[in-house]
Amino acid sequence: MNEKSAHKIFITEREGQLHFFKNFGIKLDENDVLIANTDGVYNGNIFEFKLNINNTQQVLFQAIKYLSRLRITGHPVPKNILLVSLNQAKVYVFDSGDYFEEIHQIYYGGASRNNEGFSIKKQPKEFNYSNMVDADKILKLLKENYFTKIKIDENNDRVFRKSFLGYLRRELNGNNVKIMKQCKLVDSQSDVLIQMADMIAGSINRSYNLAKPDRTIYKSIFKKHITDEWQFQ
Repeated sequence: MNEKSAHKIFITEREGQLHFFKNFGIKLDENDVLIANTDGVYNGNIFEFKLNINNTQQVLFQAIKYLSRLRITGHPVPKNILLVSLNQAKVYVFDSGDYFEEIHQIYYGGASRNNEGFSIKKQPKEFNYSNMVDADKILKLLKENYFTKIKIDENNDRVFRKSFLGYLRRELNGNNVKIMKQCKLVDSQSDVLIQMADMIAGSINRSYNLAKPDRTIYKSIFKKHITDEWQFQ
């Protein structure tokens, strides 16, 4: 940990995130850290970065939604949840095992939306990494490689399909306009159009992944086809 840089004030979360990773020796070019649209997964730890954390409950719920997404996509669920308040140099550490039921729910929409009213079950451990004692504790924590056990239910896929289709109908169909009439989920292994969509989505995701040295190559290929682009922080 670089003690002199601990009090740096950041303008963007991305700047602070990269600074934090560098200070704690997490090399993005050597580890698949930025997965499933999370702020980072390293060993048995998942990160959620904010410039300033004023509402721990809401930020924790956002991280739990990402853990749910990791579970659904077949990734291990890290035991440690680290909420990092960058401009306060604070880390709040939660145990994902305390939120077993919440992680087994399915969430739709942006993970940062509709997080009001969430309750913390156990108070977190708090560290201030501007001092070296706490910084050393965080370094030890980052070496932990423990994961929360999850349920694998043969009915999960059917539940997900039913919930997802219901969500699309609610969001796309209004009182006067019905955008979606029929919708069927298909296996990408047997549908070439879905394979193409997967390939395009994967290429777009890679082009924004700062950990991938070839990301600019991907962006240059499809840049001329972009007519509108929204970037969310």
